[in-house]
Amino acid sequence: MQNEHTQKVVKNILKKRTLKSEENSGNREKKSQSDLLLEIVEKDTRIRLFHDDLKESYVQFPVKNHLEIWKCRSKAFKQWLAKIYWETHKKAPNSDALNTALNVIEAKAIFDSPQHKLWNRVAWHEDVLWYDLCNEEWQAVRISEEGWSIFNTPPILFKRHNHQQAQVLPASEGNFNLLLEFININDDDHKLILLVWIVSCFIPDFPHPIPFIYGAQGSAKSTLSRILRKLIDPSVLETSGFPKNIAELVQQLSHHWCIIFDNISQMPEWISDEFCKAVTGGGFSKRELYTDDDDIMFSFKRCIGINGINLVATKPDLMERGILFELHRISPENRMQEKELWKKFDSLRPQLLSGIFHALSHVLRIKNTISIAEPPRMADFSLWGCAIAEALEYTQEAFLSAYSKNIKSQNEEVLYENVVAICVVTLLEERDEWEGTPSELLDIFRRIAEEKSIDPKDPNFPKAANALSAKLNQLKTNLAEEGISIQKFEEKRKRVIRIQKIKKKTVETDVSLHATAENGKTSNDTSIDHSKESPPISIPSESTSSLPCTDDNDGDDENHSLLEGNTPATLKDFENIFGAKAKPISPHISNEKLPF
Repeated sequence: MQNEHTQKVVKNILKKRTLKSEENSGNREKKSQSDLLLEIVEKDTRIRLFHDDLKESYVQFPVKNHLEIWKCRSKAFKQWLAKIYWETHKKAPNSDALNTALNVIEAKAIFDSPQHKLWNRVAWHEDVLWYDLCNEEWQAVRISEEGWSIFNTPPILFKRHNHQQAQVLPASEGNFNLLLEFININDDDHKLILLVWIVSCFIPDFPHPIPFIYGAQGSAKSTLSRILRKLIDPSVLETSGFPKNIAELVQQLSHHWCIIFDNISQMPEWISDEFCKAVTGGGFSKRELYTDDDDIMFSFKRCIGINGINLVATKPDLMERGILFELHRISPENRMQEKELWKKFDSLRPQLLSGIFHALSHVLRIKNTISIAEPPRMADFSLWGCAIAEALEYTQEAFLSAYSKNIKSQNEEVLYENVVAICVVTLLEERDEWEGTPSELLDIFRRIAEEKSIDPKDPNFPKAANALSAKLNQLKTNLAEEGISIQKFEEKRKRVIRIQKIKKKTVETDVSLHATAENGKTSNDTSIDHSKESPPISIPSESTSSLPCTDDNDGDDENHSLLEGNTPATLKDFENIFGAKAKPISPHISNEKLPF
């Protein structure tokens, strides 16, 4: 009996041990590596999951003494998770556990977390401008009507890309005028437009015109392009070339706030069309990798620049979204070493940025007081441009006059490079009106082409009546700017085209301005605060900058002839058309070589 009792006791002890062992085994299964990784995310209150307006999952997590934002599937977040797991459990998580945890984290970010709009480099948030410095501390500059300051913990606003470089910290005192020492532009109007465009690139969410920078070899086109990039959106890729297809172009544009295409000799029509969408805002899509049905959607407006020996934009719709800057070759005595130029520029960049941020604060105070009676095609840029010109101690009349002249020169370039436009202008040289069918007009144009030695096999010369109608539609706006109206209608079951002279348009401005707001201080950060106005800016007149000849990439483009820029006899002088002149410009830079 005693043996039986002993056996029962032993069996009970073994049974309890077995149950305890199974219980412990079950507990270990519940606390798998993937579960432990998820616990890290759930327990740390500093970690925030969210998704953007395109349903991409993101996470904000602590790194050293700041917070960073990356995609949930990013390499950075995956490495951070592995690091924290090792620090907590002294073990390395396996790949399957990481991927399993990331699947759950991604799902929670998309379905259980709030949505935030993410910006590239510049952002609006609660009527305040933000500029991402893209530095290791993830700091950003906040610009309001009261002034500007650097924030160490900005709101969830920005996403970053690997190519982006850190911007220098702005100085407490700024002088944007110093930029003119590095720019090889002699025309006063062009200087003003360029300064306005640069400042405008710190304001997102409206269409920015494309600067077309062209000129002979050695005119510092590439230098100017690199200066623009360093000021607006520093990157490892300071300039770029055209991509091979739309998918590559969309990738480029989505990753860069400001992108400059360097040494371009020809522009395919499809790139021209896509640039129009990228400037004024349009949607793009591409198929997601390894899927048949899922698309990745893109929607953005970007700041784009293009340089080359010749003006490569010829399509009217792209040209009217641009501004033209013609540069002239720098004489040998005014050249300087590139190394010295960049050393000087980098030393002044903090002051240049400070001057820009001071100007932006002023712009935010006066923007709503400005109106234009008849704004041009890029109406938003015109309004912002007027405010920026005022902030830079100029008048909106001076800016609109300069911009209107630039638009006029764009229009002339389109008409001079277009064989159909040449035929239309020639047709009305000795008459005020012509009316007839498209076929009749095509016959007349063929005769004009023969007289003007225009090759009828030119790809831009229409081969049929319907093609001619399409070409006229493209030129309708440009011809109207030159006082030529194109009308189409039906008469007795025939399509009829009427071409006639009309009165040219002028630009009117509302010059009322009431900017009385005083600068103040921004709030609530252990940040640097700068609320002073930048010094008045003056554009040098008839000056020559000592810049390096850095257009070494022009290659074989010397075979391309420069645009002549002659004005046809049928066009009046700019001043007769636009009337208002810019205010007198005080000289700032002497003709002497810069002392560096």
